[in-house]
Amino acid sequence: MLCDELVTKLEEVDRMIREEIRRELNNNGHDTLASSRLACLIRSRADVQSAITCLLGASH
Repeated sequence: MLCDELVTKLEEVDRMIREEIRRELNNNGHDTLASSRLACLIRSRADVQSAITCLLGASH
């Protein structure tokens, strides 16, 4: 199904974003509050998770 394929791809994107969040946290140490990149990554991950939730809800 197309919906399942989209969810799978979005889960891959979510994993990639989590990896980038980890890298950003490791690179900035205690100065993470000043990182606009980190904030963008977190917002992007929330958007991806929301899309996954919507797709899963639509498929049931």
